[in-house]
Amino acid sequence: MANLGIQYCYNSCIKYLSSRQFDDPDVTTLFAFEYVLNDKYIHLLANQYVLTPDEYRRIFDILNRCLNNEPLAYILGEAYFRSNRYEVGPGVLIPRPETEELVEYTASIIDCIYNQNSDAFIYECGLGTGVISIELAQMFPDITFTGWDISNSAIQATLKNKAIYKVDNLQVYNGNFFDGYDEYGNEGAVQLVVSNPPYVSEKAYDLLDEHVKNEPKEALVAENDGLSAIISLVEMACKYRFILACEIGYDQREKLEACFHDLDLIFKSDLSGKDRFLFYFPPRILEKYSGLLSTLSN
Repeated sequence: MANLGIQYCYNSCIKYLSSRQFDDPDVTTLFAFEYVLNDKYIHLLANQYVLTPDEYRRIFDILNRCLNNEPLAYILGEAYFRSNRYEVGPGVLIPRPETEELVEYTASIIDCIYNQNSDAFIYECGLGTGVISIELAQMFPDITFTGWDISNSAIQATLKNKAIYKVDNLQVYNGNFFDGYDEYGNEGAVQLVVSNPPYVSEKAYDLLDEHVKNEPKEALVAENDGLSAIISLVEMACKYRFILACEIGYDQREKLEACFHDLDLIFKSDLSGKDRFLFYFPPRILEKYSGLLSTLSN
């Protein structure tokens, strides 16, 4: 097999995936090329890069593994979150773009509190790969962050990524947040809990793409029609009077409003216009910190 020009190979790979009705053939091909060739596709194209037969075979090996429902992030061993690379592997939930928006909202809230000269305690329920806490910890190096996860695989992934980005202000605990918070919570202080909890129902899980089902089910599915973890977080926020920033399912707003009809919950849409985020501010926090609600106005 002769060496082949990059544009010809790239187009051939897209056609190969498209002919098998594979979702996102362009994105998958792009990541496969850049991973194998260790450079940006646009740069390779500009320099008229020529692939060796071995490089072409390696790319096709990745594509075939994707066709067999293996998540691309697991194959590559990495995923990008807010333009930063994070290590990820089997047994750990793969970071998704919607969660980047949760980080932005949470950062705005923390910034409001921090700029008003307050001590702040930030916790994460369910670390996964650690992307939420690591991103926030880098933005606010003078604040200590604490995160929990029940999965040992998730803890190991977080610790690896924490070391890669040299984050010293994040404490990591292998255990259940709902048990550990009683020990580490700071009653009376300004506290915020951020979480991307499991929120998929069993019924919805059955309809998910097969490659998604290769991710850990316990990080995706929750009892009570996907609401159990979210409800527990809201109940704890009320009990301990902490700020809550939480990702939710796009179809869960009405059920949560009905469940907590006496609370002033705030819901925000993601970039696709779907209800995706829930926020709760204790009344005493709103009274003390002006401008908090305006952080969610964008």
